[in-house]
Amino acid sequence: MYSSIDGQTQKICQRLKDILVDAHHSVDLVTIDNQVNDISLYDKVVLASSIRYGKHNWKIGG
Repeated sequence: MYSSIDGQTQKICQRLKDILVDAHHSVDLVTIDNQVNDISLYDKVVLASSIRYGKHNWKIGG
């Protein structure tokens, strides 16, 4: 899951996904707004967020 303001975090996550898919892993790339309801379906979860003025861009739950 990722949160991105200007798109840079999204680009980084997309590149990471491409590398993992090339290594034959199954990867779902979702924004924090479209988060997965049951993360227990996954072996691993990566969280990524932009940082502005020393604060993460997390706005979970509104």
